[in-house]
Amino acid sequence: MGMEAGEIRRDINSMILAAHLETMYSNWSVLWAANPELFAIEEGVNMIMDFFLNGVKNREN
Repeated sequence: MGMEAGEIRRDINSMILAAHLETMYSNWSVLWAANPELFAIEEGVNMIMDFFLNGVKNREN
């Protein structure tokens, strides 16, 4: 998966995409550490990846 394969949008700088993904994980980990009863750790990781990957997906394919 990647920009070269045409699966990820090319109109957003890859460094910005990486920074947003890192920020999402950082914020999620703080939320989970403070409230682990809200969701299982695996569920949180899956939610973030689904949200991120669907947001960066190339819709032209």
